[in-house]
Amino acid sequence: SNYFRIDLSRLHPEDAFDFPLAVAVRELDRLLDQEKVRETRTPHQLQADIKQLGYHEVLWPKESDDCPVEQRLGSALLQQAYHRRGDLQFAEYIGGSAFESFLLNSDWHSPGHNGIDGINVGTYENYVNRTYHQLMNLPTATGTRFRAVNRPEILRIARDAVREDYFVSSTLSHDLDFLFLDRTWTDTEPSLAMDYWSYLDKRLKSTPNHSQREALQLRWEYLSRLWPESKPEMFAPPLNEALARSDYLDVPPLNNPALTADDRFVILTSVADTARQQLERLPADTTDDYDSPRAHRARIVEQLQTQAEHLPCEAAAALVLEKLLADPKHVWWSRLHGILSRRPHHTALVRLSAESQNAELQKIVLKAIRENPVRGYRELLPLFLQAEDEGVRELALETQAALEELAAWQPSLRTEKPRQGLSPTP
Repeated sequence: SNYFRIDLSRLHPEDAFDFPLAVAVRELDRLLDQEKVRETRTPHQLQADIKQLGYHEVLWPKESDDCPVEQRLGSALLQQAYHRRGDLQFAEYIGGSAFESFLLNSDWHSPGHNGIDGINVGTYENYVNRTYHQLMNLPTATGTRFRAVNRPEILRIARDAVREDYFVSSTLSHDLDFLFLDRTWTDTEPSLAMDYWSYLDKRLKSTPNHSQREALQLRWEYLSRLWPESKPEMFAPPLNEALARSDYLDVPPLNNPALTADDRFVILTSVADTARQQLERLPADTTDDYDSPRAHRARIVEQLQTQAEHLPCEAAAALVLEKLLADPKHVWWSRLHGILSRRPHHTALVRLSAESQNAELQKIVLKAIRENPVRGYRELLPLFLQAEDEGVRELALETQAALEELAAWQPSLRTEKPRQGLSPTP
């Protein structure tokens, strides 16, 4: 292996239960799985191939597709599983054609009725056959084919997991992760997750008014995981609906790891533009009522804009810099030092500040670099040494000297005697 020093030819199934080795084997298997070829046939093409070649020929995995770990351990672990249940669990971790064929040859057609013969999907009592549940959650080409061929039934399971009496949480149940294992096939054959979105969106329309923020956050989380199949304009309607049904609403954070900072900036600015257009159509307030629809909408626009400006990306940094240079009293002048001195990822804002040749701005950034000398900020320090303003250059030299002194500092051993009462008992 190129990843670990494991001689697979000498690896015995018994060795896989040594914990450090088991962890290494699983990690090696995961890395090798990433190199496998994914299934590219659409559900329509798979159904046509089944009619021509047969169900077994299309759906069953090929042994030639196995990685070396699966070839060495897959069948051996299954053979031992009749006598030791733990081997079957490890065979599931490893995967491969042997285990997937074992699942397909098992009884996955019978319905699940309870926690003994089934697994509950969602908070509702929605029991699914255990083997069927394993098959529809396979993150492999076999799993892709299984979900494509059994798409209507899998969508039914997902719909039953979120019934009308489903308690609305701000996060999507991990039981529905199988929806996101496959992406869009074609324009006419969307992914499972996109198919399910219309149902989830409709279901959340019946959410009580007091749970509108949770419903909004759940919708945004779902659309974030669906990205880039979802589009920026899909994020605005859920917010509009929540605003129409709630007098007290704040914007939930758009921080799903499926989105990059650039993605979040595009989405937030798109939603903010839509909210701003709706704000302009509202009648002007005759009084300074904090709870008026116009004041509420204005706060929403401000929250969206603030989220977008705080993102560590080039577009957000350019927007912030534009506001700083245009208005010497803008709120970002008091906000900038605190953000840079506490957060490590705003390298674009530091670089654009260095290139702006605004002495006051550059001095604020240099003080923040000294307090938060992360690598990304330190690498941009030479730009400040070339500044036009002499005061900025002097401060940059002082900052550089302070950071060099910090890098050279070595902790010394304690030599003084401990205070009375703190010495160990002889």
